[in-house]
Amino acid sequence: VDRKKIISDLLSDQARIANSILPPESWAYAVGNEYPYDPEKARQLLKEAGYTNQEIVFKYSSGNYYVNNYSHVIQSSLSDVGLNVRIETLERNTIVEQLAKGQVQMFTGIWVGGNQAPLFLRDLFSSTKIPGPVVGCCNRSRYMNPDVDRVLAQAVDAIDRETAKSLYAEAQRTVSNELPLFPLWYPANIVVANKRINNIKISGSGDWSFLKEV
Repeated sequence: VDRKKIISDLLSDQARIANSILPPESWAYAVGNEYPYDPEKARQLLKEAGYTNQEIVFKYSSGNYYVNNYSHVIQSSLSDVGLNVRIETLERNTIVEQLAKGQVQMFTGIWVGGNQAPLFLRDLFSSTKIPGPVVGCCNRSRYMNPDVDRVLAQAVDAIDRETAKSLYAEAQRTVSNELPLFPLWYPANIVVANKRINNIKISGSGDWSFLKEV
């Protein structure tokens, strides 16, 4: 997926490539593996995997102009290297229900806020957060790795920040290698304000928490 081209052509350069779920502004940020655009490498990996044109359904919520545009570009990129990808757009509530039941092969969506705290890594990648009868969110990729569970639990319980940071970085390295979820980009956070408004400090997550300080 040529994220640079998508950012340039569809997002007017108002975004940065993401190599982690956490934004660089987070104290626990760690890059892990980076995935540059390399269609030849992609074709090689597909050949090694023995892929034989099985259909992959790519789902996303309808009604968002930008998601619709970049999803079609992603579909085209994947088709170019030999993946048989079919797009299916659904209403948001239907998507949420299917994600909770694991009825999705491939999905794209947008997170707003929340990911500035490293606990977000546990929410997305701990097996304890796989949706089910008593869990509503947020490991929708249904990723399960006992080592990552252990490291994230240790990070959450760590009593000093440096130890926690090291553990979160270890978890990020594993997750970025196994890649249950592929970060796309961090959109630019733009605020238009009257000049009488002061102390506007936007977080790296694009949430609205800054309003309490203005």
